[in-house]
Amino acid sequence: MNSGDEVVRLAGHARQVNAVAFPPDGRMLASGSHDGLRVWEVSSGRELARYPTVYAVHGLWWSASSKIIKAADTGWSAKRPHAYELELVCSSTEAVRNQADCARPARSGQIS
Repeated sequence: MNSGDEVVRLAGHARQVNAVAFPPDGRMLASGSHDGLRVWEVSSGRELARYPTVYAVHGLWWSASSKIIKAADTGWSAKRPHAYELELVCSSTEAVRNQADCARPARSGQIS
């Protein structure tokens, strides 16, 4: 494989992707767009979780355990941004086998 070669294509967002983040274990990737937050299995490109957001996601962070994703959207003209904290409640293998959505809200709300 040469540098710059496409290894896997993550197809699913309907709009432009504004943010991506790998967790510390490197097995997944989170992506944020105007149509919400998605979590992908890096090795296969399979979508593991999907979570809608109020506005376009522009910031993503993972916890050290690779189990919690934090996201921030822009809010209306960046005046009323929202924050989301999602917990991944099943392994990537379980999500693929059961076609389960593994993201469960831990917290969300407007950033003041």
